[in-house]
Amino acid sequence: MFEPLLTLDPAAPSPLHRQLYEALRAAILGGRLPAGSRLPATRGLAARLAISRNTVLEAYAQLLAEGYVEGRVGSGTYVARVLPEDLLAASPAERPVTTPPRRPAGLLS
Repeated sequence: MFEPLLTLDPAAPSPLHRQLYEALRAAILGGRLPAGSRLPATRGLAARLAISRNTVLEAYAQLLAEGYVEGRVGSGTYVARVLPEDLLAASPAERPVTTPPRRPAGLLS
């Protein structure tokens, strides 16, 4: 798929999960991973790159936290249709309106 885009160096000072995150983020921002495209399953990508699945999970979690990807339960991880950079560049009137998630009753904040 896009593994040729990924070059990880175990001897580099940056941890592997950070290298993977940066490579995936660059591919997303550079358009090599277009909006809506599915990322490989974490187990498969870890096996192909000969790294720990936890390394891939950490990179995916960071991408998710920053809004570059979105997870779909039972379906996988996909490149977000609206990237954080797009939201920052848009005027307030153009930004999508989102509502905060509802907390279950009985939970303290």
